[in-house]
Amino acid sequence: PLNLKTFHPLYHFRHISRGRFNGFKKYNTIKWVPPQPKSRSSKTLLSLYYPLYSGYTFPETPFHFKQPSHALSWALSRFKKDGLGNAWVGSLPSFLRFVGVTRVDPTNLRITSFFPNRRSSLEDAFFSDVTFYDIIDPTVIPTTHYMQCSHSLYTHCVNTFKNTQDYQMSSNSTYMPNRKCIDSTSEDVSFHHCPFLSSKKHSSGNSFIQLEKKFKYLKDNTFTNIVQVFKNIVVSVCSGQSETEMQSQMNLCICLDTNKKSLFASKFIYKYSPQPKGSNVLLHYFDMSKGLLQLLNTLSSRRHLPIIVLFQHPSPSPEKTSRNAIATASKDCMHALVSGYIEEIHYVFDYNPSKNTWSGDKLQALTHSLCEKHIIDNTCTSHTQTISENGDETVCHPIFGVVNRRGWALMKKGHEMAFVISKNKNKD
Repeated sequence: PLNLKTFHPLYHFRHISRGRFNGFKKYNTIKWVPPQPKSRSSKTLLSLYYPLYSGYTFPETPFHFKQPSHALSWALSRFKKDGLGNAWVGSLPSFLRFVGVTRVDPTNLRITSFFPNRRSSLEDAFFSDVTFYDIIDPTVIPTTHYMQCSHSLYTHCVNTFKNTQDYQMSSNSTYMPNRKCIDSTSEDVSFHHCPFLSSKKHSSGNSFIQLEKKFKYLKDNTFTNIVQVFKNIVVSVCSGQSETEMQSQMNLCICLDTNKKSLFASKFIYKYSPQPKGSNVLLHYFDMSKGLLQLLNTLSSRRHLPIIVLFQHPSPSPEKTSRNAIATASKDCMHALVSGYIEEIHYVFDYNPSKNTWSGDKLQALTHSLCEKHIIDNTCTSHTQTISENGDETVCHPIFGVVNRRGWALMKKGHEMAFVISKNKNKD
């Protein structure tokens, strides 16, 4: 038997066989195979694909998939579920055409399943034939790369999703009906140099490219230093994704919201959207039902600048907690108005008589519902005005002027309305 420990090719060439080779008798009957060390790196590695965008859940490592279409579809679904699809209607960002690829030791994998915040039978059915893999130990992952999906594959995957989503980012508004995640092979992807992704790969230490990681701090932290020098300050309450505020060039916009996913989406849009944007938007995690009066007082005392409060599309939800939050925030703002901390309070909202939206009378009644009589007597509420008709592409905004209609307002089938509350000068 062949002793691999003492194996030397010249020794075994001396074995008798047919013919001669450079003075040695040829040896053709034994094929030497080098020993396989018992280490992870020497085992057969699997080529797997992962999405470059995993969304607001901020996983430590992205899911891995056997097929590039599965990774691409997961990235598209998270992008739309985070409310970003409405900011790129008809032209999704180019990085979504790419998927990550790496080679993984099978012993470093485990089959898992995804757990969205709200279970959806439609989403479950869409990914029912897809196997999700988790990396057990990400520290032993070899260098990863990125590959571009073919135009055909990308188009087919995109067409399994709807173009725009509703306010709740529901699965019914995300996935096309009766569709499943499509299959693909390694022939559907190829390397295409992308300077942007190469820089992200380098900054990650040649590990996973995760474009959402830049904004992870938005999930766990809030901001305290939000006062800056500008000509005007607009405090936008329940600002959502802040797409209207981003169009402002003259005002410092402090955008307040309790939905951290909306803040994340806003920051992502601000960073990557090709639309022109000002450099004057500050995002602040803030519960408008707690401490809004103190915040306005602080802003007023530290900066002698006109302060305007904007309620940009407050939720028409009939839930008591939601309506109480709007009423409490409005009361604080009207106190601040009477006290001289702020100049005006603007309300911009959607209106459609056949859907669950505000009417001017109902919203005005809610804003006054918790206020004392002397506060109401010292303020003046304007009539409701239409600032954008159903189907219009622009809005005659009471603060920002004529701006493009974006975000949820563009998706909704209705009008945009507005009214303003100001100090009653007759009481001075």
